[in-house]
Amino acid sequence: MGFLPQVRKLLDLVSENRQTILFSATLDGDIGALAREYQNDPARHEVGEIEPDLDASTHAFWHIEATERPRHTATLINKHGSTIVFCRTRHGADRLVKQLSAAGVSAASIHGGRSQGQRDRALQSFKQGHVDALVATDVAARGIHVDGVACVVHFDLAEDAKAYLHRSGRTGRAGASGVVVTLVSDALVRDVRRLQKDIGLEGTLERMGRVPASSAEPKAAPRRAETRPSRHAPRRPETAAPPRRSASRERRRQRRGSAG
Repeated sequence: MGFLPQVRKLLDLVSENRQTILFSATLDGDIGALAREYQNDPARHEVGEIEPDLDASTHAFWHIEATERPRHTATLINKHGSTIVFCRTRHGADRLVKQLSAAGVSAASIHGGRSQGQRDRALQSFKQGHVDALVATDVAARGIHVDGVACVVHFDLAEDAKAYLHRSGRTGRAGASGVVVTLVSDALVRDVRRLQKDIGLEGTLERMGRVPASSAEPKAAPRRAETRPSRHAPRRPETAAPPRRSASRERRRQRRGSAG
């Protein structure tokens, strides 16, 4: 369900004579405490790898200005296609969706502030390719499995090594390769160094410059050619007008003719 207090309340209301089966993407921390409290000598079954294979993806850490993060994110989505972007807060996720939309990138957000129906529609739009990016918070993204995710962007730095591994594991699955990019502002350089050490990645911080607007935004449609002729085009030849006769000369000619 995603909300521990509600889960506890339901378990407290049901009969003690029951069989409790717990399914979870993770079984440590609060979930581990829940299992120990409500289950009696449970049998534990695990499917898949305990930790994602870091070698299945290329990991990059980009040192950039904080204000440049939306443009760099749009560039990555345009390059790789199907991308999951992780933000720390729901407001940050919604704001980034608007910024990506302004750059011509289709995206949908999924976080705790959205209803279940809104989450389902956003996830389906991403799975079916109607949007190129899914912008998610850590809590809302737990348990999400989408085939063919090409890139993961840490728009906001992961809280710890476990969160980094969980986020990054959305790509590079089932033998496929993936790209993981962490956007690092000046204030987070020390935190990133610590994170790299905890994960075991000997990555370097790559300094990235400003992204030209033309790289992050769609190109404008070409303007229609104007039909107005150039001022240097050859002018159409003019025809000479017949000479005009003055009225007095015409009257004199008529008098001479009548006199004769």
